[in-house]
Amino acid sequence: MKYLLPIFLFLLSCSVNQYERNMKIMTEKVKTDFENAAFDENGKIEFHDFVPVKYDTASENILYSFEIEECVKRAKHFRELSKSIFDLAKVRSDQMVLYAKAGMKTLAKIEQDKLKEGQKEIQAYADSVKHYTNRVEELNSLIEQNKNPKPLYRYFIYLKMTFTDKKGETENIRDTMMFLFNENLEFVPRY
Repeated sequence: MKYLLPIFLFLLSCSVNQYERNMKIMTEKVKTDFENAAFDENGKIEFHDFVPVKYDTASENILYSFEIEECVKRAKHFRELSKSIFDLAKVRSDQMVLYAKAGMKTLAKIEQDKLKEGQKEIQAYADSVKHYTNRVEELNSLIEQNKNPKPLYRYFIYLKMTFTDKKGETENIRDTMMFLFNENLEFVPRY
């Protein structure tokens, strides 16, 4: 019994040390990634605060969740575009009828042509909504089928920085950002 406490403390210190090592590796990778992105843009980045907050473990299904979120946003966007074109089509239809009744055949024909263009746009937007809706269903199915998802690390960092682009224009950024890493502590792209 007296040996259990030292063993427990040893295991706890090993896990704390591993956490700190992982945190240091992820911090260095994120900082390097920002610096490389600025270099690639012929810009300059200045960090005022670069504070690692924490990391935790999630499953790879979280990637599907991020993509679902993005697909839902896009589907809503295309639905709104479709609605605005539909509303405009109602107005054009009314104008076409008025022009036809007034004997203005040329103007009525112009409105009719615009209505046909609007119908094509509405169909294209409807197809996009259907595409993203189907993708959400596929992703939900993948999440349900993935019974043993691989672990991912969600790394959070508080950044306060100034980015200067190649034209000399600056942008101040202050935000807490999240990055995903796989079990080998490599970046995982997000959607």
